[in-house]
Amino acid sequence: MSDRQTQRARLLALLQSHGFSYSPKPRYGWVALPEIMALGIASHTRRIHELRKEWEIELRDEWVGGQRRTAYRLVGKKEACNSAHNGV
Repeated sequence: MSDRQTQRARLLALLQSHGFSYSPKPRYGWVALPEIMALGIASHTRRIHELRKEWEIELRDEWVGGQRRTAYRLVGKKEACNSAHNGV
């Protein structure tokens, strides 16, 4: 397994480890950028881009007290998300 695949696997495991809710639709909890950076992945944005080929991942950017706070949330596999959106 290449280093890139290992980094993707670690990032996916982190996103999947943040709870799961069915309200209003199935999704995982938000993972703050500092948690992702703690994995020691050199280019987390590139690994997220690669994961987005198979997974729907949401991004949240907000400004709090003059500081930018970024978080990511795993929604699910692209096939399953597309089926849910199409009423299948």
